[in-house]
Amino acid sequence: MGAICRVKRRHKRWCGRGWMPAAAPLVLLVLAASLVAALSTSAAAAGAATAQNVLTTQHISTAAGGGDCSNIGVWNATTDTCTLSGNLNFASGAGVEIDSNNVVLDGGGYTMTGSGAADGVYLSGISGATVQNLTVDAFNNGVNLTGGQMNTVQNVNTSKSVNTGISLTNSNSNMIMSNNSNADGVGINLAGSSSNQLQMNMVMGATTGDGISLQNSGSNTFSGNHSDMNAGNGFCIDPGNDNNNFSGNEASGNANNGFWLNQSNGNTIVGNTTSNDNMSGMSSSMGGMAGAGEIALQDSSNNTIYHNNFTSAMTPQASVTTSMGTSTGNVFNLPAPIGGNYWSSWTSPDANGDGFVDSPYVFTGGQDSLPLSAPVATGKPALTLAAPSPYWASLSDYSAGLLSVTWTVRNTGTGEAWQVRLTGDTNNNGVTLASTLPATVGSGDIPAGSSGSVTFQYNVPAGVSSWHATVTGSAQDGGGASYTYP
Repeated sequence: MGAICRVKRRHKRWCGRGWMPAAAPLVLLVLAASLVAALSTSAAAAGAATAQNVLTTQHISTAAGGGDCSNIGVWNATTDTCTLSGNLNFASGAGVEIDSNNVVLDGGGYTMTGSGAADGVYLSGISGATVQNLTVDAFNNGVNLTGGQMNTVQNVNTSKSVNTGISLTNSNSNMIMSNNSNADGVGINLAGSSSNQLQMNMVMGATTGDGISLQNSGSNTFSGNHSDMNAGNGFCIDPGNDNNNFSGNEASGNANNGFWLNQSNGNTIVGNTTSNDNMSGMSSSMGGMAGAGEIALQDSSNNTIYHNNFTSAMTPQASVTTSMGTSTGNVFNLPAPIGGNYWSSWTSPDANGDGFVDSPYVFTGGQDSLPLSAPVATGKPALTLAAPSPYWASLSDYSAGLLSVTWTVRNTGTGEAWQVRLTGDTNNNGVTLASTLPATVGSGDIPAGSSGSVTFQYNVPAGVSSWHATVTGSAQDGGGASYTYP
């Protein structure tokens, strides 16, 4: 976003057009089930791809030729990348093990098929490695990270894993992104692992447990993940998981709760959607209770839960209980204008039209004092920027060459924009910004159809008659997802 500022008179300048951000990109998440062609060389139809039989574990490393890479693919020594050259059928107890830091295993879109007795891809004490573009079918764990850090697992499809699709044990600061786990025992599991980023993963149909589960794992970030139709909970935070952040996730149709917290404190759950969970009424596979369907807390304290959409045919939709400890200090709403959560069973009346139901939503062990009367709007807020006539705020400012420009941000969309800030400013012709960045626009929250403003001061050198200012900004939607402008 930018503007041209010109001198009209010695005492006055004006700024031209503002900016309008491009529409938010449509992200289509597709859950692709693995298709495994179990063909032998003799039985393969003409023109069909055959799978190479692999009898022993293949070790990939930075040794000459990438270790065993040449047995199953092509080694690039410049990038330390082993790229598979075809589908692989592994014998019992065999898989791929990465033995060096910073190695890349690129599946090239091919499939590894096992017998359930070994891990598909195993990394122990490895840092900086990448596993990508691969389908891993019928192993014990699809991808198993143990005692490592700063690794990346992306665009990996796992299916029919006996234990877990993707497993992290004592592994920190890893990126797990855009993976699909379909009908594994457990979709994604973290144990003793912290500061990991899990983004845009899809878990469906975990057959013996939860979709995404944590044990003794803290300070992890979960955003944009889907956990649906699993035999346990959508998200199982059980036990000893503190200070994790969940935003923009979805859980639907799980047999137990959408979110289950047990002996876990200080977590933030904002901007998530759950629907039609606890369909069976059965207890959690991790030893918990059936709960209320969408979110249940047991022996968990100081968790912050707001701006979520909880949708279910069952009531109540939440519970806070104790078994062997305490559940205190949990917050289900912030003060207005932010408020609490949307509960599909508690949407009216809203007599004054302030967006909050006129009475609290009360459930076992707690309440949401400001329940929302309509679902939380998500998606990139539609914001425009304009600069009205700048002005000299005082004679001393005029003498010092400090020109004031009031930038106005207008929300032209249908949902509220939160934490709206101007974050950057660049100028030509020697003009510099005298104000501090980032700067909050108005109160920071701009309802649909409303505007907010912030005033910057610019150092304008003597003799400058015009300059071009480029301003950047940021905002969040009602679900807590962040966006940048332009």
